[in-house]
Amino acid sequence: MIAITNYAESPVALDAHVVLNSTSQGSHLLGENAASRIAQLNILDALFVAIAKKDLDKAEKV
Repeated sequence: MIAITNYAESPVALDAHVVLNSTSQGSHLLGENAASRIAQLNILDALFVAIAKKDLDKAEKV
């Protein structure tokens, strides 16, 4: 399991095989939760693109 989290000691991080720690500073406009989620979604998007690039034909079918 791969976990993306802000907290290295979170329950999901402790159970994961791979932990990707994301950090973000809270924003007065967005709030800390929104900024954290945006950072995590960017990591997820980068992982998706990296995996899709390995087999572009297969990725386009999905």
